Amino acid sequence: MAKAKRQLADRMKQVDFVIEVADARAPRSTRNPELEPLINERPRLLVLAKADLADAGATRAWRDRYAEESVHAVSASLLDSKEVRRIRSGLQRITQRLGGSQGRAPKIPGVRMPRTSRSGFRGMVVGMPNTGKSSLIRALGGGRVAKGDRPGVTRGVQELSLGESLTLLDTPGMLWPRAVEGKTALHLAWLGCVGERSFDLVAAGVALLERLREKDDWDRLNGYALDRTCGREAHEVLRHIATRMGRSADGERLVAEGAAILLRDVRAGRLGGPLSLEWPDDNDDPDGVDE
Repeated sequence: MAKAKRQLADRMKQVDFVIEVADARAPRSTRNPELEPLINERPRLLVLAKADLADAGATRAWRDRYAEESVHAVSASLLDSKEVRRIRSGLQRITQRLGGSQGRAPKIPGVRMPRTSRSGFRGMVVGMPNTGKSSLIRALGGGRVAKGDRPGVTRGVQELSLGESLTLLDTPGMLWPRAVEGKTALHLAWLGCVGERSFDLVAAGVALLERLREKDDWDRLNGYALDRTCGREAHEVLRHIATRMGRSADGERLVAEGAAILLRDVRAGRLGGPLSLEWPDDNDDPDGVDE
């Protein structure tokens, strides 16, 4: 992570603006606070991606909160061309602030802008793994970009042209130290922002079931046709899910299969419809200690 941060800081010196991508289902957990001093006063567009998988009310609340903080946030499903247009409009606002399509950007206090003979503007797309950075660039027309449904697909910095006057750098996702602790770690595991080898799959599945029970959201499991004999004991529920979906492993392996199915369904938005894990006014500390 330290190496990735140094490389990101070096690349930041070469760009005029930043597009930060977060998952709309957990904006607090999927934003890296260590980016703030690196971005400095550069224009920024915050994209709350996968908005179609999040609770619409929660997403509106997050946009309102960011507006209060003078952060321009746009929520969108990157699979919807109409919603991608809002992101394009946000980029247009940035280029207008920077000086339009003609000439170079004006000086920004505290920011050493890149010296180059190139015309137009260069931006950088940043965010945690698997939040949708590469999907965003493809949606904007950035040509061929590495893609996949697992974190870490983008291995190095790629520069892509979005037209004669605009280029974007696509960077690998970067976690932050506190992301490996508490509720933040759980949210990242549930949303697929960290590889499954980096956490206990069964523990993550059990924690998700506990959250559904605490939030009185157990009906989201109706699609698995839980019967009365299954009850609410977490390991038994996970075994039932695996069996229901045609798995036939033995013992704890069956429990792990059920956890994997449950997490995949959460990430794909198949768990009873849109789901938000965080609201702006939640009193949850990022490390998982309730205030």
